[in-house]
Amino acid sequence: MCSSDLAVVGTRRPQPRSISEVRRVLAGLRGRDFVIVSGFARGIDAAAHEAALALDLPTVAVLGAGFAFDYPSAHGSLRRRILEAGGLLVTEFSDEEGPAAHQFIRRNRLIAQWSRASWVVEAAAKSGALNTADWAQRAHRTVYATPAFPEDPTLAGNQRLLDDDAAQAVWGLHSFGSTWLELAAMRPGGAARPSSTPSANGALEKIEAEIQRHERIDRKSTRLNSRHITISYAVFC
Repeated sequence: MCSSDLAVVGTRRPQPRSISEVRRVLAGLRGRDFVIVSGFARGIDAAAHEAALALDLPTVAVLGAGFAFDYPSAHGSLRRRILEAGGLLVTEFSDEEGPAAHQFIRRNRLIAQWSRASWVVEAAAKSGALNTADWAQRAHRTVYATPAFPEDPTLAGNQRLLDDDAAQAVWGLHSFGSTWLELAAMRPGGAARPSSTPSANGALEKIEAEIQRHERIDRKSTRLNSRHITISYAVFC
């Protein structure tokens, strides 16, 4: 599991606008060090893998069956293109194990735990994508969900996640900023939002300048040692 892995999950029968939303939001990740993880099913999963391939982003397909089973059968080309692009096909199941309902629950666990955050694009009230969200919460991963129009049954699962404060709303790429700080300043379309807040590099430059200023002062007075100031970074997956 990498700190830049984003799981993208949802219904097998998405609305066209949900497919468009996957493409729109992920487009801003082009050229960035991100990996798109999904479950290789029809619908949102396939849209996520296809979007990653179009953007030259690595993608990981977590299967609900053994490698010997070409499932879904319509995804033979997608399977080949993922591997040709340097992506991964991952399964917990032996070659003899075909697709079964309980195996997709296990697959969802692996998707959620592999990724740093999970985005539920479109989920009805009884969608399997909600199971992925549940696994993500158990693993202390951040869950995101596309907002729903009130009483829209196709997004009832999304609305429940948001109503229960179990997910954060995705309005654009910047919405993932609570997980990946560098995305917080992204406008729709991938452009950086102008901000009076200094960037991380700018902040470090100011800190260094302040340390040097104190060193100059301290050579004349208290001789403050800049080694007493420690700047630490930690990335938690």
